[in-house]
Amino acid sequence: MVSTVAPIASVSLWDLRLTAREGWPAPQYDRAGVLVEIGKQRTAQARGLSVKRDDGIPKQVPEGAPQIIKESYDYYRTPRAQHHTSRSVFIFTDFARLMDFNYYAGIEDIAPRPVLFIVGTEAATIFMSKAGYERAAKPKEWFEIPGATHHSLYDDESQVGQAVAKLEEFFGRSL
Repeated sequence: MVSTVAPIASVSLWDLRLTAREGWPAPQYDRAGVLVEIGKQRTAQARGLSVKRDDGIPKQVPEGAPQIIKESYDYYRTPRAQHHTSRSVFIFTDFARLMDFNYYAGIEDIAPRPVLFIVGTEAATIFMSKAGYERAAKPKEWFEIPGATHHSLYDDESQVGQAVAKLEEFFGRSL
């Protein structure tokens, strides 16, 4: 049955609210300290100083960093994901807005819109998609790609091919 509303799909979702608000996956995160720094930066910008940018990915992988940080570094800090038009930075003060953004606020209200979550079984971020899937109303689908990590779903040809095939099937059926 073809839906009258446009379907939505997510592949390898990363909930930036968790990163900005709770520092996930950083083991030591001082949200209050970040908010103080954001306040200082806003004051500086109001006085005419330049906008501070934050690339979000460490320039070096800290000793004992979680695997997802190592994967992020390998993807964003090497030629693997480099493109001359990409700045790969955030406006530092935007972290305050990200802290309050809720990806899934009202997700149940978009029903009966078909929703698809595609995840890798080895993705550290799988719990982020699971949170949305659990809150979404039907019709909804969950599709796992065995052995895939968060970042391998970006450019591993075999895994991307599986995701694209599922997207084609889902949108072909849902549009």
